[in-house]
Amino acid sequence: MALYAQKYDEEFKEYLPNFVESVWNLLTTVGLQVKHDQLVSTAMSFLASVAERHPNKHLFEDPAVLQSICEKVGTPHCYYPSAK
Repeated sequence: MALYAQKYDEEFKEYLPNFVESVWNLLTTVGLQVKHDQLVSTAMSFLASVAERHPNKHLFEDPAVLQSICEKVGTPHCYYPSAK
């Protein structure tokens, strides 16, 4: 998804908000088990690649989005990387 979004941004831009939302929903519902680490890493990488492109910044401008990313994804997976 990330590669396609970068290479074909014009064709993909109308679908990007739905993909971002789907990835975000996945990240906020996935468990803290080690088996999900690669999924979380790849999903965060996708969101980061989308966020770094100027035309997509509107998808991340809401302070609640950034707070939610930190609280629901970043913090739990950083502090509890191998949760039971």
